[in-house]
Amino acid sequence: MSFLIFANVPLDGAQEAAAAGSNARPHGSRLVFVDDIRRLLEALTVERMEIVAMLLEEGPMRAESIVSLLARERTMVMHDLETLLDLEIIDLDHDASYLFGFNGMWVVLQYPIAE
Repeated sequence: MSFLIFANVPLDGAQEAAAAGSNARPHGSRLVFVDDIRRLLEALTVERMEIVAMLLEEGPMRAESIVSLLARERTMVMHDLETLLDLEIIDLDHDASYLFGFNGMWVVLQYPIAE
């Protein structure tokens, strides 16, 4: 199983954390360090996670299919897709289909954030 893993660790400790965590994370997983965890948490809305869940269950889909299945306004879905792409949560493949290429997503938080 592969996971998309977001972690908010201080930048100076990022390489050390990656080395320490490389044995603990599943093969094929991607570790993304987040400078501004608030931005990530604000982006993880219920509506956006519905898109991720749909892509996980159904596989790659074009925007029109996502809009149709969600029965939401096209501009809002396109904004959500853009946000998910920007955060590298989903990808866009060669035939303009959106996809989530992992078995799940982990968000690892350190609070309070060490200075």
